[in-house]
Amino acid sequence: MRKSNQYTTTTRCRENETSLLLSKFYSKVEKESTYHVPHPGKIIASHKFKEPYPIVNETSLLSITVMDLLTQYAYPSISGYSKFTIQLTMKRSFDEINFTLGLAIPLTFEDGEFIPKSNIYDKVSRILEKYSEKYDGDCVLGITILIYMLVGIKDKIPPLLSEDAREKSLLECLHPVSVQIDPIRALKIQHKKRNYPSHITAIKSSSRKRTRLKSFLVADTETILIDNVHKPYAAGVMMVIPGLDIKTQTIYTYFSEDYTPYVFKSFEERSQKLLHDLILRIISIRKKNPSIQTVYFHNFSRFDGIFVLKHMALHHKMFQLKPLMRDNRLYEVAVYSGKRMLFRFRDSLHLLPGKLDDLAKNLCPELGLKGSIPYDQVTLSNLSSLRESLVEYMKQDILLLGGIMLNFQDLYAKSYKADIENKITVASLALSLFRSNYYDEVKFPIHIPNKNEDTFIRKCPLFLS
Repeated sequence: MRKSNQYTTTTRCRENETSLLLSKFYSKVEKESTYHVPHPGKIIASHKFKEPYPIVNETSLLSITVMDLLTQYAYPSISGYSKFTIQLTMKRSFDEINFTLGLAIPLTFEDGEFIPKSNIYDKVSRILEKYSEKYDGDCVLGITILIYMLVGIKDKIPPLLSEDAREKSLLECLHPVSVQIDPIRALKIQHKKRNYPSHITAIKSSSRKRTRLKSFLVADTETILIDNVHKPYAAGVMMVIPGLDIKTQTIYTYFSEDYTPYVFKSFEERSQKLLHDLILRIISIRKKNPSIQTVYFHNFSRFDGIFVLKHMALHHKMFQLKPLMRDNRLYEVAVYSGKRMLFRFRDSLHLLPGKLDDLAKNLCPELGLKGSIPYDQVTLSNLSSLRESLVEYMKQDILLLGGIMLNFQDLYAKSYKADIENKITVASLALSLFRSNYYDEVKFPIHIPNKNEDTFIRKCPLFLS
């Protein structure tokens, strides 16, 4: 009878301790945790603590926090062999620090069968106790676990556990260890690495293959200087279709003073409205012609792109902008709706460096010369009266840019059986041409330096000079 009472008392004490620990856990941990899958073989999950932060000596609280992350994100997602590591974010006197606690802890046996949760909890507690002596009294801001899998995850987004299922799993972790397991050394998980060529590869070209040229758009903006800041007063866009006479294509134009001042009272509002309509027109053309992807501006990266990007960032927040920049130069801006690319802005100046007038004289003299306007005489007060000449000037620029790009596309396709629309710069165009027509990677391979070699070469005095 005494033994039975003693057993009952011990059980009740353990239940009370468990209940207090879980209550403390729920009160200390932030409601929302973070979860990330960088690749199919890895999961990263984190809990952050509320103030006042727990100290590193509270090993039971920290251990149950680790087990909760495993319960929510590891156990529902893994199949096959897996292991995990623990990272603490701690607040020390000089700064916040992040560090990993020891080696990886196996979650499963080698055959993929789960190790009992109580054994995992016991292992985590022992590791935390070891570090609590070293960092005695320091606050813990958060805990992160990194889960590594040999096979990969079942689901990128694990099923959401109910509160009852979550608590049941945590109680399972707190059961006394029934069977001692011999120390298990974590296996090395090595996924197949990508093989990168050590030299530039040749591009196989087929003389029989017919090059299908893509249609594209050309656009332009015209601006007025207000308080030393350029503001667009006109914009236009035209579709260019290979094989069709460019003079038959419609140029859609938008002029600030065409918008009623009763609705758009300030010039700034009218300026933004014309850019808004330009973007909508591009989207409309793109919907009717799904193969069109590229919109060319001449000098986009240093002029038109500034207004267009600012406008899209402020007034088209439903889209995601992905700029491609290098050495402070803007090469491309891709516009996405979710995961689908709608269109991309590119600078024709990167493909054909030169003034529009000079390029037109060489590539499309039949379209006439670039016009001219007295920029210093264009003011807000006379925009309406100059409308016809200003719009005609912009339309001629758009027509010339379309003719230049169309004829260049045609010449390049006839000579090299490739489309300029696939490349961003004249350098990439030249390299592609070299690799497909002249390069012999067997006889004269061109080595690709690794990071260390590249750094060494760039530090060479001859390179710097």
